[in-house]
Amino acid sequence: MNYTKALSVEPLQSNLKVRLPDEDVMLSMDCSAMELMSDFSHSIPPMIEASTSVEEADHLMRREHCTYKIVIGNEEEFRGIITLLDIHSSATMRATTSTGLSRSELSVTEVMVPRSELHALRFSKFERANVRDIVGLLQSLGERFLLVIDDDTGSLRGLVSSRSVTRRLALPNMPLKPARTFAEIQTALRQR
Repeated sequence: MNYTKALSVEPLQSNLKVRLPDEDVMLSMDCSAMELMSDFSHSIPPMIEASTSVEEADHLMRREHCTYKIVIGNEEEFRGIITLLDIHSSATMRATTSTGLSRSELSVTEVMVPRSELHALRFSKFERANVRDIVGLLQSLGERFLLVIDDDTGSLRGLVSSRSVTRRLALPNMPLKPARTFAEIQTALRQR
């Protein structure tokens, strides 16, 4: 016996668009924090090798429409996070001055936010939090990212970016450039 359904296919329209995630759904402070997290158990994280040059990272991120990449070592261990903002900020100029290397010779490790400067929350705590809790935590840390660690494996399960939070909360009077820290978000919240 054959238990499969007969499925019919259809021709593709010439103006077929690509569906993107509904990331711009507005949130309230009382929503579950789970709405904020890029969950790597459901999607492949945007990764880049530590030896990648800053210029190559810039090219890849622009081509992939990606604002950040997780920097990994040879054994795929987490080393830090590189963003387009980092690549195009004074951090790159400082790195060229301190290392004596040209921009084309710099690797992402010289410009990234290293693991030692980031903070994490266990998934079991994160999943019980709401948006207000996470905003408060990021405000107190003054950071652009909060990492989420899997309780069972101890691996990086996901992350929350301040840029995404700013956009998803529809904060008014934000500057044209994306918020880099939650201090900027806190200022905007006071203006509500």
